[in-house]
Amino acid sequence: MLSHFKGVPFTDVRYFEWHEFPLKTLNIRAENLVSLKLPGSNVEQLWDDVQNLVNIKEIDLHGSKQLSKLPDLSQARNLERLKLDGCSSLMETHSSIQYLNKLEVLDLRLCESLRSLPDTICSESLFELRLWGCLNLKNFPEISSSHIHFLDLYECGIEDMPLSIECLSKLNSLDIHNCTRLEYIKSSIFKLKSLKHIEISSCSNLKRFPEISSSCNREGSTGIEKLPLSELYQLELKNSSRLESLPSSLSILKSLQIRGCPKLESLPDELGNLKALEELRVEETAIRGIQKALC
Repeated sequence: MLSHFKGVPFTDVRYFEWHEFPLKTLNIRAENLVSLKLPGSNVEQLWDDVQNLVNIKEIDLHGSKQLSKLPDLSQARNLERLKLDGCSSLMETHSSIQYLNKLEVLDLRLCESLRSLPDTICSESLFELRLWGCLNLKNFPEISSSHIHFLDLYECGIEDMPLSIECLSKLNSLDIHNCTRLEYIKSSIFKLKSLKHIEISSCSNLKRFPEISSSCNREGSTGIEKLPLSELYQLELKNSSRLESLPSSLSILKSLQIRGCPKLESLPDELGNLKALEELRVEETAIRGIQKALC
């Protein structure tokens, strides 16, 4: 066990940073540690036992390609940032991360071996969740935080979106790219009052885009101008080879871009009634004509 560092007892160390740390484990007592940064390290696991990490606020292990598992972090009650991007050997996170109530940032980009996350992430402080490049991740956790503004699901293995996505009330941008197992997107995204931009591209198994249901209306009216998603101004659908239809209720849009959807044979008839639409681009589809209302 590492007990001293430059003559100082390790239990007194508060900030520890070592780029390309060479050892396979950091077997320490870290009761007073506030920040631990080991980017690009050779660590396979930090430690075996449950540490009293009540003071720690940041753990940064990004680029530690040998890291295979996380320790029990149940005592890290004040942890705010957990950066694991580029930990390509990490297959699962510890279940304790779902109870880190002060967690603000969870960065798992390019964790290519990651197969699962806890079913729920309970932190209401979470504002950044990054899952880009998690090719083998099949489940998207239920999230209780309402502070997430941006969600990028680039090259994820997820098969479905959680119902809790409707709780991301401050989400203004949703990007779903190359999620080849994703077949459906729940209509609950239309309950997102702040959502302004949706981009869906290269989701080769996506069969349809959800209809805007009147049940999403906060006031019970079917008037499209009163739908919660009234701030959505841009929808992009690209390279979705199985997409066959679009929802009829799109009159809230200012920009609609469709490219590389070879099974899409027609646009909704209601498209000609769009008062807000300023830009319409349609390329590489099976559409052979347009409605008279668009002429």
